[in-house]
Amino acid sequence: MIPVLQDYLSIPDGTLTWNTRWISDFESPWSIFEKLKYTNLAKRKDIFKLFGNAETLNKKTIIGHKNHDLYKLSAFDELLFDQRLGFKLLKYNETVLNSLVEFLRGGEDYEKGSETSEYHFLEKNLSICMHCIKDGFHSLLHQVEFINLCPFHNSPLINHCPSCKREIPYELSDSYFEHPYLCYCGFTFKKIDSNSPLSSLW
Repeated sequence: MIPVLQDYLSIPDGTLTWNTRWISDFESPWSIFEKLKYTNLAKRKDIFKLFGNAETLNKKTIIGHKNHDLYKLSAFDELLFDQRLGFKLLKYNETVLNSLVEFLRGGEDYEKGSETSEYHFLEKNLSICMHCIKDGFHSLLHQVEFINLCPFHNSPLINHCPSCKREIPYELSDSYFEHPYLCYCGFTFKKIDSNSPLSSLW
């Protein structure tokens, strides 16, 4: 069953510059985090401080793929997402991914612990539609490994920076962007319209 976005939204507590209207159907956690970093001048460490679960916050250093994995989001606390974003990000992400698994398995029930729970059909690198990303949007649908065209624009998906050709892993990281949407080579993925307020773009 395709999740209804409105079922996962509530009212944020106002501690962040944020608006639930900036969230779109099938939006990825990577996209949500980039918007958060962009609007709050935040870094990866701030995302962990804001939304990390008790185990994550008790670590001296947050290293390893497990903590940065954006498919399982095991380093984060759903209650904090709900309070501060007004969005049940973990549940929405899991529901979308499980819906994709069921579709790929011909509608069979999804079982925890099965081979498909590792989401091995999803890309390890960020898969980008240049039309979507210019508005700051990235979709989980872009991450399905056999989808080569954006479902929204029918344009080719790429998994590298168009300028320096560097691949970008699909994970929570500051190692590939100097600032949100800005590659270290200087290429800007999000196009800024100075005549429009941010909320109208998202």
